[in-house]
Amino acid sequence: MSAHLNILYAFSEPLPINKARGIQVVNATSQLAKHAKKLTLAYVPVDQLDPYTEYNIDAKDIHRLAISNSWPKPFQRWHSITNFIRRLIKYIPRISPDLIYIRHLKLANALIRKVPDIPVIYEAHEVFSDTVSSKKQKSVFAQELFVIKNAHAIITNSQATAKRLQQLYGRINNVKVLHNGVNYPETLMNKPWKELGQHIIYSGSFFGWKGVDDLLNASAHLPDSHITFIGGSKTDLIKNSKLKLPNNLTTLNRISQKEVMEILEASCIAILPNRPDTDSNFTSPIKLFEYMAAGCAIVASDLPSIREVLDEDDAEWFKAGDSKSLLQAIQSLISDPIRAESMGSCVREKAKAFTWKNRAKEQIKFLEASVLK
Repeated sequence: MSAHLNILYAFSEPLPINKARGIQVVNATSQLAKHAKKLTLAYVPVDQLDPYTEYNIDAKDIHRLAISNSWPKPFQRWHSITNFIRRLIKYIPRISPDLIYIRHLKLANALIRKVPDIPVIYEAHEVFSDTVSSKKQKSVFAQELFVIKNAHAIITNSQATAKRLQQLYGRINNVKVLHNGVNYPETLMNKPWKELGQHIIYSGSFFGWKGVDDLLNASAHLPDSHITFIGGSKTDLIKNSKLKLPNNLTTLNRISQKEVMEILEASCIAILPNRPDTDSNFTSPIKLFEYMAAGCAIVASDLPSIREVLDEDDAEWFKAGDSKSLLQAIQSLISDPIRAESMGSCVREKAKAFTWKNRAKEQIKFLEASVLK
């Protein structure tokens, strides 16, 4: 594929960042750059850290544009997206991009208005009118409506996000659904399927809507099993909960993506316990694709956003938000190691379609068709 596009990818937050969106941005851009004439990542720097090196990604072909969002001295501890926008706009004539790619609503709103001659591609990972507080809903609705109607094209992380945006704002003429992805490990170690109950994993944030409390409740009734939570400390795990930690679990603070995958590759059962909250309606969890690529048998909340990726036989489904149903699903897999191993092999094969590499190929086709037509 010929490289035609000069892309400015604007990310108005610090990189590296201990959030899934940081992982998404560096992986997505590192693959997209391989199909572009030039890709510039504009981001807020963290000390002297390189965003790609910190995620163990080789991205020598990507141009870095570090832009501070801080105020001048003596107010440098304060920061604002307005500062980022003002400084970014000064660089745009030098970069002369064919398009500006954005996943932040406020940033997209500003650049559509301030640089109307350059196509802005907006990547939606949620519907903010549904997820913000009621006090902000009116202003966010107006902002989101403007971006959806005036962006050159829209990319969404799920069918659910695209559908909801069109329910709220009307028909979107140029929209593409691209789920998140994974770096696919070509080989795996042999998993200990005969003792799979000792190798249960949860990887992700400990927010309430992620369902970690439901998994904690279930854990208390699995005394002969062991569950590892990756994503924070024991204090983080229970700070929003009145639950006591069972003795059969381990917590690991945030670790590198490479280390996460190494643990997943040695695990047998992986849990996706999202609750039926608004945030879950639009999710395309990176951890789901990591679970799949690592060949884990998956226990998943029965939610439309997850059903977009997994078929009926690809997971042990449970009623979202119901810890008893979650417990029964885990117990079902523990009692049938042969079935669990088969499920793990099946989803690992399916994960090949959800690599960052394949995502970038679809992405660049859509961008070229949208901008170069």
